[in-house]
Amino acid sequence: MNNPFPALAKAGALAAALLLPALPASATPYSDIVVFGDSLVDAGNISLVSPGTPPAGLGYYNGRFSNGPLYTDLLYQASYGTYMTPSLAGGSNFAFGGARAIDNSGFSAGADAIPDLGAQIDMFAARTGGTADNSALYIINVMGNDVFALMRNDIDGMEPAAYAGAVAGAVAEQIQRLHDMGARNILVTGVPNADISEAFLLQQLLDDALDGLTLESDLMLYSYLDLFTRILSDPTSVGLPADIDFTSNCLAGETPSPDMDCTGYFFFDQTHPSAAVHEVIAREVARLVGITQVSEPAAVALLGFGLVAAALARRRRQAGA
Repeated sequence: MNNPFPALAKAGALAAALLLPALPASATPYSDIVVFGDSLVDAGNISLVSPGTPPAGLGYYNGRFSNGPLYTDLLYQASYGTYMTPSLAGGSNFAFGGARAIDNSGFSAGADAIPDLGAQIDMFAARTGGTADNSALYIINVMGNDVFALMRNDIDGMEPAAYAGAVAGAVAEQIQRLHDMGARNILVTGVPNADISEAFLLQQLLDDALDGLTLESDLMLYSYLDLFTRILSDPTSVGLPADIDFTSNCLAGETPSPDMDCTGYFFFDQTHPSAAVHEVIAREVARLVGITQVSEPAAVALLGFGLVAAALARRRRQAGA
């Protein structure tokens, strides 16, 4: 995934534990957590395909595009006691860094072999015989790279509005596909590129596309745009330091190493949030999906943050045939 908001914010912390309490193991209503998406949630698939990407020597954590566990790792740890395992190693995280919602493998320019959203769900279906456990939680975290493709005009000659519409349609199509395979607990994260006009267009198109789905279960939506707006307005409202650095990143500001201190940076590198930010996301998503007993940072508790994640994301129930 590319920079969620390059001009607005780049700050974070060395490890989530330095700023916020670790997520404890807790009861979960789900039999498993299955993840599809891009580098924001890749647990190491790209690292297995291309060893050394991202480079651990620079401080990237165990194949992740951050300096510590990702929010999906923390949700998994809170539920089952361990971090996620990439699908190529037999785990339930099918995300690949660089993935798009749109399949660009056949583009005349800029094509790549990275499994995009549909291909990731193909891999899941091949493993499960085309069925999805109705008691598992399915997370789709994608579209950041599609926004940057729009910005670079890397859209195979399509008109920008047409490409954006195709992206929204692709996400909706794959949600419907998972549902038709049996999935009944699906979380979709919104567009993460907060200060980019194309992101707001795509978010509106996504909302419209999701409105057209016919589902028998709750579709849970988490808004990155809302989260980043709140962080920029008042970082302490989500437990981050008031003086976090919104203009540089840890790799640029510190000496890269596996044990580098990223305290005070929102971003770890030019495009990916720090482990501390992932922990903020994990707490909010945990409340939304009902993973309980997730600890709260003192600053959040004092501000009465409570169940604000529920206000950030809408639950939609649509009757299905």
